[in-house]
Amino acid sequence: NKMIKEVEMIKMRKDIEYLIQNYFFSRVGLAKALNTLPKVLRDFTVLNVVPQDANFYKMHNKIQTIKQQIKEAEEYQPNE
Repeated sequence: NKMIKEVEMIKMRKDIEYLIQNYFFSRVGLAKALNTLPKVLRDFTVLNVVPQDANFYKMHNKIQTIKQQIKEAEEYQPNE
């Protein structure tokens, strides 16, 4: 559904900016973590280029995984 993809892209752009500012510190670093090219990430976030469905879903899923891993790491208690 095109509308759902549009909404998800808004969230993804915010997630990408948040991840860069707080964890990866560069677009290149996050691109490596997402297994994509920095140009793809830049085009998506800066130029609002819509990625092909396959790339979109791959990126979307990786971002969700990274966010989940960060949440688990932040909640981690070494004495448990």
